[in-house]
Amino acid sequence: MTENHTVTGPVFKTMPSMTIVGYKNIITEETRYLIQECWRLFNENASAFENLENPYPWGVSLMLARNFEYMAGVQVTQTEKRPDGTDCVEVPEAEYAVFTQNGPLDHFPKTMDYIFNTWMPESEYRHTGTPELENYERFNPEKMEGEVDICIPVRPK
Repeated sequence: MTENHTVTGPVFKTMPSMTIVGYKNIITEETRYLIQECWRLFNENASAFENLENPYPWGVSLMLARNFEYMAGVQVTQTEKRPDGTDCVEVPEAEYAVFTQNGPLDHFPKTMDYIFNTWMPESEYRHTGTPELENYERFNPEKMEGEVDICIPVRPK
């Protein structure tokens, strides 16, 4: 990639099912800015989330016909008490190809382009159609850089 932007992987990993609660929007080419809005709402209300499975933020993407649903949230053990305006997504157990991006977040589109337009067509795998995950455990939101694990659900072609 570039000097300050690397992508490693994939590492293949079976991830258990999980429940993510957070702020969600439908994203099109024209409304990509709404992803930042999901994160703004999540960060402003992070202390209001209860029943955390772990404290690390997750991004969840689910492809739709011509756009996708994006959520910025956190993994929880139950959904009864959740902040106003949030939704929940049940992510099934799946096999994932996990890529790690290290560097500034503004390189994220390049990383996704590499995964879907270089790696995926040349690999022995196909997307399952279930949600993609982003784990921000090792990411520094103040500097807007660090490591992000991008988890793509896959199965053999």
